Amino acid sequence: MTETASSLQRTTLPSDRRRPTVDQPRSSVVARLVTGPALSVICLGLLPIALLVLGAFVPKLPVIGQLGSLLSGWFAWAGLATALLLAAWLLLTGRRAARKRRPWHHVVASFAAAVLVGCVIVTVSFTATGLGDGVLVNPLARPAAPRAPDAVEQYGTVPADPGRFGLAAGEPLEVSVWAPTPPSTGPAPIAFFTHGGGWIGGAPADDSAGMKATMADEGWLVISAEYTLATPDHPTADIAEAQVGCAMAWAASHAADYGGTPATFVSLGDSAGGNLALNTAYRGNADRLDCPGADRFPTVDAVAVLFPAVDPYALHADALTSGSRPGRSFTQWYTGGTPAERPETYRAVKSSTHINSQAPPTLILQGQNDHTVQPHAVYEFAATAARAGVDTTLVRVPFADHVFEATPMGSQLYSKVTLKWLEDLGLGPER
Repeated sequence: MTETASSLQRTTLPSDRRRPTVDQPRSSVVARLVTGPALSVICLGLLPIALLVLGAFVPKLPVIGQLGSLLSGWFAWAGLATALLLAAWLLLTGRRAARKRRPWHHVVASFAAAVLVGCVIVTVSFTATGLGDGVLVNPLARPAAPRAPDAVEQYGTVPADPGRFGLAAGEPLEVSVWAPTPPSTGPAPIAFFTHGGGWIGGAPADDSAGMKATMADEGWLVISAEYTLATPDHPTADIAEAQVGCAMAWAASHAADYGGTPATFVSLGDSAGGNLALNTAYRGNADRLDCPGADRFPTVDAVAVLFPAVDPYALHADALTSGSRPGRSFTQWYTGGTPAERPETYRAVKSSTHINSQAPPTLILQGQNDHTVQPHAVYEFAATAARAGVDTTLVRVPFADHVFEATPMGSQLYSKVTLKWLEDLGLGPER
């Protein structure tokens, strides 16, 4: 019996049946170990892009709305990243047998496709805006590089009251100069910039969009002015426009030193600088702007502004989301109080106050999702100027927030639309 049992045991348990399961190839095991974490990484990569896209489409969402709008000019790159993540997802999940695929695999793929569509819509909207104004925007181009000014000159001094930050009374007020390169066939026209910063910050050398360097490279003499900045204790609304006017007079008198001529004089500015550019151009052309001792005040041939702070009342109310209400502090520092406390100052700062028959052609680029300067106030100003007979061009930039010119698509829209508009007016450099 023992021998028979032993024989049966050897018969029923042969060596080839002791391991009924065949070992999986090592490559298959590695693939399984890698695929799970890779899918997790793809999901994590999609999430922030999706939130930014959502914010661009719903700008009133707290935080996300502002971030998505601020970065909308980068959405061509975001779309490219999303396409790569979607392709990787489909590759990894597609290698699995149909019975091993999970419903959430299809959900994530559909989610990524929706994010990609959102990026495409924003990108197409930017490019369509450019095409509508006769320029081509390259969605994947890098922003223009800024360049330090070629010279810094003094045009005036800080008054005895008020001072600002580290500048004491009597210290110089300066202009930054970018000489035209290459030179035009004749004297270069002047592009005069007034910087933004809520009237409380910024500097004449600021050039986040590279616009000053771009215009100098196109043959313009670029001059950017400093003006006294406001502090909580020292409002400057009563002197800032006069200072900018003095800087404009200096530019006209010294243009020849840098190969320029005031025969063509264009004023540009952004945000608070857009307000100053509009007000000084409109007032100056109507002989309502004074600079003591100035012997030559230029006629402004055109003014081009980005998201200009045309209405301090609207800025103070700060109707659009964000919750930080930055416009309230800007305007109170600049004017010295609230609209109720300083009604005449607010009226003097409001750009529509200065619309007149001598106002030059005006170009305005305004982001539709602006969280700092209320778009409706800018649209209302443009309509008011047009009704008064001012040659007004308004370009509404979809999905864009304040400082959209610092993004790849935004910087191209700003520079190309502005230069094309000036060329159409016959104000470009001689070729």
